[in-house]
Amino acid sequence: MTSFVLVIALALAQQIPGQAPRTSALQGLVTDETGRGLPGVAIVLKQGARDIARATTGGDGVFRMLSVAPGEYVLSLAREGYTSLEQGGLRVSAASS
Repeated sequence: MTSFVLVIALALAQQIPGQAPRTSALQGLVTDETGRGLPGVAIVLKQGARDIARATTGGDGVFRMLSVAPGEYVLSLAREGYTSLEQGGLRVSAASS
């Protein structure tokens, strides 16, 4: 089986003018061992036993999850023909203005 390479590219706060940011957008890139983006990877963001958000990578291997509350998460990745991956300790925080 082949392995994933995961790069979390960005965690940005979405802010409403005059209010403190409450959620973030999480964006990342999943590649194979050669560095090529992997399409069709199922991604689940978990907090404890709860699934918080789901996404699938596009043709370039990029995924995006919107409206993610600040907290600590586990990100799981799965695709046929690849070893599944769980990456814990992912911290999402709201940016300060």
